[in-house]
Amino acid sequence: TNRLFRKISVVSLLQPSPEAVAMFDDVILLSEGHVIYAGSTRNAGEYFRNLGYRQPDSMDDADYLLAVASTDRKLLATGESHSAEMLATVYEESWQHANIKAEQEKDWKDNWAVVAGSKAIPKRFMQKYQNPFSIGVWLNLRRFFTLWTRDKIFIRASVIKNVAMGLSVGFVFLNTTLDSSYFGVLFQ
Repeated sequence: TNRLFRKISVVSLLQPSPEAVAMFDDVILLSEGHVIYAGSTRNAGEYFRNLGYRQPDSMDDADYLLAVASTDRKLLATGESHSAEMLATVYEESWQHANIKAEQEKDWKDNWAVVAGSKAIPKRFMQKYQNPFSIGVWLNLRRFFTLWTRDKIFIRASVIKNVAMGLSVGFVFLNTTLDSSYFGVLFQ
């Protein structure tokens, strides 16, 4: 719809989740006012790994890209860390930048002057969601379990609490002979 109305939408996300970042086809990373990457979201991590910034196993792609775009990039550098200006220069000399520039200079497929006044919107712009429902559910479940398994203290505390509650309720109803007490155990 932005192309139809000749508008540009800029979304600035503060600490986006990996799933939110994965929903974008393309990303533009800024650092200190300089474009240090613009292109496919899927290729962004590999681009910076090739520049010598390691991605820790415990860090997802969204956090990794945020760290590289911030001054924390020096902690991820395997060699000398680049300044924001140097990263911008490296990006401007990359094939990604050349491809985007060439794509921008091409003529558009659709005659948007005609489309803007009519209801003949090209079909590819009418798709509401890029990911099907099943992939959206899978991404949310994966995010939940990733976040859940990162919190080891919570998992241990939950196990200890559940074992303690099970033992205490079990001992309360240990020597009972009433059938109704069994239902009491189930609902405790």
